[in-house]
Amino acid sequence: LIYGVNVESGISLRKVDIASGAVTEFFVIPNQRAYNDFSIAPDGNRVAYHARENLSDAIYISDLDGSNRRLFAQMGTWVVTAPFWSPDGNWLIVVIYPTDRPDQPTEMALVNVSDCRIHPMPLNVQSVFGWIQ
Repeated sequence: LIYGVNVESGISLRKVDIASGAVTEFFVIPNQRAYNDFSIAPDGNRVAYHARENLSDAIYISDLDGSNRRLFAQMGTWVVTAPFWSPDGNWLIVVIYPTDRPDQPTEMALVNVSDCRIHPMPLNVQSVFGWIQ
């Protein structure tokens, strides 16, 4: 079971072996937001997460231990958050907050993990918790 724990510096990404109870700590996501700011890839080897660093919000993808981190999505002053993997691990759904346009609602976008193709999805949502094919 992989889960996140709020700690002072962000969200500590951890795994517990159900049979033995042994806990492994992977790394701390530098963020102070809710639990839906990270998503484990269906293959169990990668994590996509929202981080706020240097006053900038972005989505990163890394291995579970935090290595091989790469910037995946960033939108200037807008906030991109709440990543959620597709069942095949080829896409991420993200939520976009247009911070400089308070009259505009949040929207979703579907982003290809390998080539960053973007498919806007004009739905006013806060996060995604499931995917049905």
